[in-house]
Amino acid sequence: ILTYTPTANAEDDAKYVLFIDSVSNITFQNLTISATDTNAEFIINVDNSENVTFNQVTFATPHSNTPNLFNIKNSDNLVFTDNNFYGSSKQINSEENVSNLNINNNRFYDFGTSALDLSSVSNLQINNNSFSTDSSKIVLTAVKLSQISGNLDVMANRFFLTKGTEDRVAFELTNSNFTQGNPAVIANNAISVVGPNVSTNFETFGISLDNISYVDLFYNTIYMKASTNSAKSRALSIGETGSNIRIRNNNLDNQGKGYAIYDGSKGIVHALAD
Repeated sequence: ILTYTPTANAEDDAKYVLFIDSVSNITFQNLTISATDTNAEFIINVDNSENVTFNQVTFATPHSNTPNLFNIKNSDNLVFTDNNFYGSSKQINSEENVSNLNINNNRFYDFGTSALDLSSVSNLQINNNSFSTDSSKIVLTAVKLSQISGNLDVMANRFFLTKGTEDRVAFELTNSNFTQGNPAVIANNAISVVGPNVSTNFETFGISLDNISYVDLFYNTIYMKASTNSAKSRALSIGETGSNIRIRNNNLDNQGKGYAIYDGSKGIVHALAD
């Protein structure tokens, strides 16, 4: 078990449980990494590193809006598999120049604002993970992706978001372009977003897509009941810009008013058969 709690006036570079810089070929396995501090910006920082693996590690942090658990930048070939994440605001955050990031078979619990907030990533896999939180009174997006390129696979994940009384999104993909020969694949995911039994009208989305091209959305199941009067809620939301989105054989169920599919693009969807 690795635990570190810095004082509130510690220097910024001392406010980490683990700082990984310019490291290659290292595996962390069968560990518990915990922190009780909510003043630090990040618990674990990974920078300028490659071939780093976390396997069967439990990450335990306070449930709060701060800090972020992982921050990753300027790194290649990072693997997260069979880990447990508890608490913090954002559990895995990427800033810039990250490539070959694999997040498979993990369990993400009780995140404050996001389990994954990833931008500027080339070649990304998010498969067979579980995302669950009952955070209330917090605007959150469980998985938030932006500026993704190369390969993107998001498959067989499970999302369970409950009790929220503010806007929330299970999965969001924006500002990302792929190719006809290598489209992004979002498939076989199960999403449940259930709010309180009240009449509050807040925005809740199952999957939200905007400013993207060449994305295949196949065989996903989304169940929504944000509240009894969520006229703005959408099981699937498509923004105003993008192209070549294929939507096929999904099960989209919005029980709390709103929309099963909301298409703000006026026709960018390439093929719709649900």
